[in-house]
Amino acid sequence: FADRRLAESATEAAPRTPQPAALYALVVAYVRLHRACDSVPAVERLPAILDAVAAASGEPAAPGDAARRAALVEPALFVLLLVAVHTGDERARAALDRHAAGGSPLAALCHQAWADPPRTARDVPARLRAAAAELGDDAHPLADRLLLWTAMAVDTVGEHDALWNRLAHGGTYVTQAFIDLARTHDGFLHGRWDEALARARRGTAASAAHGYGFNEMMFLLHEAQVLAGRGDTAGLEAIGRTLSPWATEHRVRLVTGRLLGLKALCALGHGRVGEAWHHVRSLTPPGVLPPDVPWIQLTLLDFAQAAVESGHRDEARAHLSAVRAAGVAEVSPHHAFLVAAAEALAAPDDRAEEHYTAAYAVPGAGDWPFELARLHLAHGACLRRRSRRREAAARLAAAHTVFERLRATPWAGQAARELAATGGAGPEPERPGTPARGIRHPLSAQELRIAELAAQGLTNREIGARLRLSPRTVGAHLYKIFPKLGITTRGGMAQALREAGPREPA
Repeated sequence: FADRRLAESATEAAPRTPQPAALYALVVAYVRLHRACDSVPAVERLPAILDAVAAASGEPAAPGDAARRAALVEPALFVLLLVAVHTGDERARAALDRHAAGGSPLAALCHQAWADPPRTARDVPARLRAAAAELGDDAHPLADRLLLWTAMAVDTVGEHDALWNRLAHGGTYVTQAFIDLARTHDGFLHGRWDEALARARRGTAASAAHGYGFNEMMFLLHEAQVLAGRGDTAGLEAIGRTLSPWATEHRVRLVTGRLLGLKALCALGHGRVGEAWHHVRSLTPPGVLPPDVPWIQLTLLDFAQAAVESGHRDEARAHLSAVRAAGVAEVSPHHAFLVAAAEALAAPDDRAEEHYTAAYAVPGAGDWPFELARLHLAHGACLRRRSRRREAAARLAAAHTVFERLRATPWAGQAARELAATGGAGPEPERPGTPARGIRHPLSAQELRIAELAAQGLTNREIGARLRLSPRTVGAHLYKIFPKLGITTRGGMAQALREAGPREPA
């Protein structure tokens, strides 16, 4: 509805008797939020409208009343969801708590995903998959955006590519921009950084051309994620000079908080652990999981590393205990991996091995290449300190390969320095752009069979059934196989086995 009325609502001057008043207020709230980044009309008008609709729901209905109410309630809930997530405004949050259940099941699911993510989003991915599968051609026009916004809350945008492709076909700029924002974020999480950076910059330019200030700033934030991961301090600071004043002026706490996390990430890449610790503590004190800090899972590794390397291991462990108790690891595969990886980084060296084993064994760990490479780097450094140089070198070489591919130069430098400190044991350096291969560490007969089955696409459970092993045992073997082949994901298994050539396993 708002899309069709944008041109008519370009001016802020209201007609003397807007008819219908509620629809006019909704359009103004939507336009002001997206054009001028102004959430005031939304929080001042939409809660009262939803209250009035709810109060009238018990009255006798005329023909068409239900459809008209749905056409009003669903967009109002969506606008308030955007405001609540981005600003943390208590009026928006309270209105959603009162009325989200009265909207569509998709609106209720989206509210559940974002209301208090560490505590309320545990079953959201499964319900989201079911909702996406059932979405029909007669679905409400906002259904696609509710699905997409829900997926962004739980890091599962990539699971629904077929749906997003269908929705994008022939869609308006607004729909396409929303999908592009989600895919840009998903590309960053999955290590498609060149793609994410290009999409973010295109989105920034297109949003500016269409006059959508809110989208323009959000695309800038997604560009900042890639720059922070690559340790581009100057680039991150340049974007910060635009984003920070805007976020402060418009009270966009999601941007303010995410920028703190990105500053910590960038600082860690350059070894500035004290600075990183200051940033993550400003975002959330140890052991505290605020309900109004979206994407708090994305800073778990940064919190753990900054705390440990700045001499605050106890604070890291207290924080991760709260994270584990809140059920963050149960939200999605990405959440599970991040929690396990952070616990490995926070563990003392003499107890770290079991935690690294658990982190590598999390299903889908290889889907998050940057974070997995950071885990390899920390593990390699831990192994080196314990004089397990060959194992350390394999982990460090795997990390270096990924950092080089992502052009995360400071992180690649850390891996290279740690690798040099092993004294040259382990895999020989490969040509740039080629996978590191552990050719000095041939697989055992059992490891070779497991690797061959994994290369065929079998799951740990399926491999275990064939070889009469438990899935946990298979995972433990794969944990040893990956560094020996110089790979970090199952996707590289077949190629690594071909490159190793026929050989007698040790």
